[in-house]
Amino acid sequence: MTQSFISIGQSQHRIFSQVPEDLLQRQFQKQVKQATGSLVVRADVVVTDAVLSFLCTSTNTAIVNKKGELLIANADPQNVEALKTAAANNEIPPGFMVMRNGERELYVRRIRRQTRVEVFDLREIGHAQAENRMFGDVYKGVTDIVTAKVWPKPALFLVRILAGMNISPNVVTLTGLVLMFAASYWFYSAQWLPGLLAAWVMTFLDTVDGKLARVTAQSSMLGNLLDHVTDYIHPPIWWISVALGIAATTSSQGLYDMWTMAIIALASYVFGRFAELWFRKYFGFNQYMWKPFDSAFRSIIARRNVNLVILTIGWLIGMMYGSYVVFCAWGVLSTLIQIIRCLQAYAQSKQGSTITNWMEQEVARS
Repeated sequence: MTQSFISIGQSQHRIFSQVPEDLLQRQFQKQVKQATGSLVVRADVVVTDAVLSFLCTSTNTAIVNKKGELLIANADPQNVEALKTAAANNEIPPGFMVMRNGERELYVRRIRRQTRVEVFDLREIGHAQAENRMFGDVYKGVTDIVTAKVWPKPALFLVRILAGMNISPNVVTLTGLVLMFAASYWFYSAQWLPGLLAAWVMTFLDTVDGKLARVTAQSSMLGNLLDHVTDYIHPPIWWISVALGIAATTSSQGLYDMWTMAIIALASYVFGRFAELWFRKYFGFNQYMWKPFDSAFRSIIARRNVNLVILTIGWLIGMMYGSYVVFCAWGVLSTLIQIIRCLQAYAQSKQGSTITNWMEQEVARS
């Protein structure tokens, strides 16, 4: 089957400094292997990757606005020309499944969120509102409290700037990697202010790079690899560096205590990651999507951003040693909760219960 991208008309609008049809064409090329037909689209509309993926596998399906006008459609080879002709007259040819814009919900596993099958029509809502809504739809739904509550607005602001400057997401990721090592050095040297600043900027850029890649269709295997490798390696490096920095300002007994706590911090991190991987391998989805409790727990679990909050408070009140003790204790408790949830899920599955993703179930019922 021949897959092609067909844009109807021309657009005078821009979204994240991109020409809409160029953006959609790049998105389509990344998904063309799974496409079951050709994409026919109005020049002034944009969609997220998740919605495009849904549409690419839904042959002879059209999404229309409130007036019944075509926004975007997937047509098999026999219906492409008929669709183009009908669309020019604001009609849809017979045989197409017609969906009203935004009437259906999807669960997007990659970013752990529910979203609507929605097309953003720049003629109707304008680029600023379209950017806000598109950015919101690519933002991870279940994550830590800092990423969920603090970063969205400044991240959108910076994504707009970077997109306008045509900065690659990989450049943002590599900048974060440099800051990760800089923070490690400053932590090791007990230079807490520059270390914490570098760490917080790095975590912010870790939010920005993925969103920039998604809204500008610049995601890549290299960028994904860099992002995941950085995510996995930097917490152990940071927590050891912080421990050594604290130890350098305490007694020899303090050094012994800090090594003990560093080992506890690393062990809780490793076992927590292992619990996640085991749950995903055994049940096929992320551990934090089992029940609403698990999703809520993810917001405060002892991970990088939550631990940085604890350490930052410790620095502000002059109690770095005490804050390290607190975050180690919270790390152990968090990991125990993760392991208990794994055991509960395993026990329920052995008793015949089906372990399911609560958001997917909500979407299926809607």
